[in-house]
Order: sequence, then C-alpha cells, then structure tokens
Amino acid sequence: MDECLVKMDGDCKDVLIGLINIELNDNLTVIKANSIYYNLVGYTQDEFKDDFNSSLLKITYYKDKDKLVHKLLYNSKEESYINIEFRVVKKNGDLA
Repeated sequence: MDECLVKMDGDCKDVLIGLINIELNDNLTVIKANSIYYNLVGYTQDEFKDDFNSSLLKITYYKDKDKLVHKLLYNSKEESYINIEFRVVKKNGDLA
C-alpha cells in the first residue's frame, strides 16, 4: 500500500492519511498499513506486530472502542463505504 497524499481545495492544506486494511475479527487485526499510519501511532511495523499482535483494538483509546467495533462489525455489512474517526494511544502516550 503506497502512501497517499490527499489534496483538498479551499483553505485546507495537503493532508497525509494513514491507511490500514484490517481483518474483521475480535482483535481487528491490521493486515496491511502504510508508513503514515505507523508514523501517526509512533510504532514501527515490527513493534506493532510484536507488542500488540497487530491488533488495532489494543491501541484504540478506551472511550472509542465500542464505537469502532460497532461501526466495523455491524455497519460494514450494510454500507459499502464507512467513515470512522477514532483515537489511538500512541507509543508516547498521547492520543492521535
């Protein structure tokens, strides 16, 4: 998966986006992610795999977990496109 640069019109500047492909299982396993995603969360791909078993759910901010799981596991069956915003706890403890 290549890094993507999304150009927006108007007052918005260029926005770098972290992209992930996940398996819809109990851990929300990250199958593939671009380097922007790993930069955002502060982990290398190997650290994320070794420390969290590639589980998106394990770094998701606790207040956002239920929303994330519900959107992915239930709404994904009804919608062809899902826009989800959620926070993750970065390696340094900050939220992203």
